[in-house]
Amino acid sequence: MRIAIKTLGCKSNRYESDKVFDELRNTHDVFELNEGISTFTRIHSAKPDLLIVNTCTVTHVADNVKKERCKKLRDISNKLGLDFKKSLIGQEYEVIIESISDGIAKGFTKNYLPVQFNCSESIDMLNKKAKLKLEKILDNAVVEGILLQP
Repeated sequence: MRIAIKTLGCKSNRYESDKVFDELRNTHDVFELNEGISTFTRIHSAKPDLLIVNTCTVTHVADNVKKERCKKLRDISNKLGLDFKKSLIGQEYEVIIESISDGIAKGFTKNYLPVQFNCSESIDMLNKKAKLKLEKILDNAVVEGILLQP
């Protein structure tokens, strides 16, 4: 998973961000968005899966500025998430089925993408893998698929 860390604040925030970076760098692709070119430009080009913003209210950056920056970062994150999901449409994925209710099975891909598909409740699929073809993104940002193999 690609993780970006953005620090807005004092030395304590910097220390905390460094600790998070050290904890994650052995298991994830982690990078910082603190110096150099525009944060927003770097996020667009790096396309992180997760963005961590570390901030506090006791800093030289006003609260309204932080709120504005966080909103921009959330908007960018949401757009990148939607673009990522769109790139998966038409592809086949294994999904672990976590629930089946009212003819709808729900689960997650190996990269935690929420997926659902129509399925008979009589099929014993709960807590098992199923192969799906991803078809479309629903209004709730869940991807809908078609069952290929139970």
